[in-house]
Amino acid sequence: MKAEWFILLCGCLILGLAGCSCKKSDRQQEILPVGAVDNTVGLNDTLGISLHPEYPVYSTRQKQIIFVLSNQSGMNISYGLDYRYTYEDEVGIWREISKRPVVFEVEYVLLHGDKQYIYADLYRNLPGRYRFFFDVWRYDRSYTFMAEFGLWDTNVVGK
Repeated sequence: MKAEWFILLCGCLILGLAGCSCKKSDRQQEILPVGAVDNTVGLNDTLGISLHPEYPVYSTRQKQIIFVLSNQSGMNISYGLDYRYTYEDEVGIWREISKRPVVFEVEYVLLHGDKQYIYADLYRNLPGRYRFFFDVWRYDRSYTFMAEFGLWDTNVVGK
């Protein structure tokens, strides 16, 4: 009787593991999970602070996008390294993109008259429109900045 239970248990384990290790088809790998609706908007230029992508359109082959944070506010501002993206789906709804699992929060100061390049990794490289969100602090108030850019099936980063 014990041997029958052991064989049954082993059979269930083998079937369970085999089912978990099935390889996804190429089509399934192309389809990314649909993110939650995220209609957040932000600023891209206010109080002398601005955020914009280095180029408005990038290739889908890009692994990083460069954003320019500029400070002409008359005072120092601070920022961290945390950011997030949304993308516009095929019916025009903005959806969130999965966030990075680990962020080391560090505060940086950007002096008046300076600019800083923000190198942001891409986590979704499908053609379309994207929004990049980045928080900046001035005194004790936080401002969410937003910059839009596009990804297209091209070989060249272009203006």
